[in-house]
Amino acid sequence: MMKSLCVRVAAVGLLAAVFGGSAQAAPVFFNWYLDFQPANQGGGPLSGREFRGTLSVDGDACATSCNGVFRAMPPANTAPLLSLDITVNGIPFTLTQDTGFGAGFPDVTIINGRLTQVDYQGVSGGFVLDTSAANVGELVAFYQGTVGNPVPGTLSIARLAVPEPSTIPLLGAALIAVLLLARRNRSSESPAGLLS
Repeated sequence: MMKSLCVRVAAVGLLAAVFGGSAQAAPVFFNWYLDFQPANQGGGPLSGREFRGTLSVDGDACATSCNGVFRAMPPANTAPLLSLDITVNGIPFTLTQDTGFGAGFPDVTIINGRLTQVDYQGVSGGFVLDTSAANVGELVAFYQGTVGNPVPGTLSIARLAVPEPSTIPLLGAALIAVLLLARRNRSSESPAGLLS
């Protein structure tokens, strides 16, 4: 009995040492994607395709609720945007490829823990991805050329989108309910003298 208690105390101490070493919260990640429009709605060469990206913000700023504008290289009163990545048709775009990087761009807006806006204008390998101040559901552009000057025939229009809220919390709640029901049923089937 005492040996078992010592092992448990040591395990808890080890976990506390591993996870309690730093007071800084882990980054909080968000998924986003570009849903290119059908050809008859200006989808262009990428019509009907979808490309997914991720971004992350400072977890300390999301400790209680995640609200506000998160900027790359922010001023002191603004929470930092740590990463932004998406690959469109084989062309990678990152945080530092924003044309305003170093001046507080790109930036993203998060309201009640949901990504609502991506303000990004990136150039990579002669291609431009322009989501400038686009709210979720609004149109954005991808094209070959320079900012504001697409090469004819290369412009593709997409809708900025985010995944629906995850079903994982719902599945977790359902699993807990099933386990509780199974335990309850097992308890009710036990002989009366064996219940503790």
